[in-house]
Amino acid sequence: MARIAVIGAAGYVGQELSRQLKASGHDVIGIARANGSFLLERLGIAHETPQRAQTIGRVDTVVNLAYPKSPSGFDYPAGNREILSTIRALAGAEARIVHASSLAVFGYALEHPQNPAPLDMRRDYFYIESKLELERLLLRAFPSRDLQTVRLGNVWGPASPTWTAALADRLLFGDAVGVAGADGYSNTTDVGNAASYLAHLASRPGHRQAEFHHLAEFAETRWSFWLERIETALGVKAVYARRAPASPAGLWEELAALNPLRSPLSMARELMRGRFVTSWAGSVLRRLPTALLERLERAAHLHSGEPAARSPDDDPFLAIMSAERRFEARLDPDWSAPHDRDASWARVQAWMRAAGYC
Repeated sequence: MARIAVIGAAGYVGQELSRQLKASGHDVIGIARANGSFLLERLGIAHETPQRAQTIGRVDTVVNLAYPKSPSGFDYPAGNREILSTIRALAGAEARIVHASSLAVFGYALEHPQNPAPLDMRRDYFYIESKLELERLLLRAFPSRDLQTVRLGNVWGPASPTWTAALADRLLFGDAVGVAGADGYSNTTDVGNAASYLAHLASRPGHRQAEFHHLAEFAETRWSFWLERIETALGVKAVYARRAPASPAGLWEELAALNPLRSPLSMARELMRGRFVTSWAGSVLRRLPTALLERLERAAHLHSGEPAARSPDDDPFLAIMSAERRFEARLDPDWSAPHDRDASWARVQAWMRAAGYC
């Protein structure tokens, strides 16, 4: 069996992956901040912090689930460098690397071509830029390594903080769960299936060059399939936004859409929720002294565009919920999903009951 280090092991996918790897007999080392140690102890997984990654010794595979997280998101390059440093320390000269990325690299509405290959950087929400940059950093750092990049769909399942719990909370609070008349493709993957695929890549025999995988086994399932079942379980009716969020193609189009009759403060707030203005502002802010940056970050609360945020006017969220493009699968044919759609819903429904939602 393999010795496998999982960076981000205390996260949602990380816990499920660690559990599956351990159940298969692998020696699993969970890499997570100190405040996540109790979650790994509960699973019987050995824990180490990123700062001590170099003390772990040789591993066969490094699985990275980490990505930069901060209140504003504009300083994601520093976070990516820290993650890359941890991967380098663990991977040594030979370890296979399995990196979990996101379908968001093609845009929240999948408006960019779905190419299973390296992608160029572009201006976008910080969350998307951070995912694009880390993919590129890994390719440059490990040009001849067995590097498997998995662009995951929207990870849903029991206790999913981003989707299952977030959708239930939106329904209960009366927040919009989509756009009226726009029933988008969910492009979802069950957490158990996502972890199973990552485990498959982490432990399969043989050496391969860099490959890209696209996983969303429920891509064709519309959001209404999941929402109607959650609505019924909760006994509430969904609220929908009256129109889809604006989708400017670039900076000048975004600026042209501003209402000039609004107050300067209102316009500034709208700009800092934007897709391209925020990206350019981030480039400027990253050149400022660190102490000043920290003060600005606390004061400005810049919008990172990460889809987990719960807000009635969350443009990224509504773009995902109304997406009219499916995430096309690019998978190893030797793998099959352990949970079909009905089983996935049954797992979520059981969790909702256990958690007290219904």
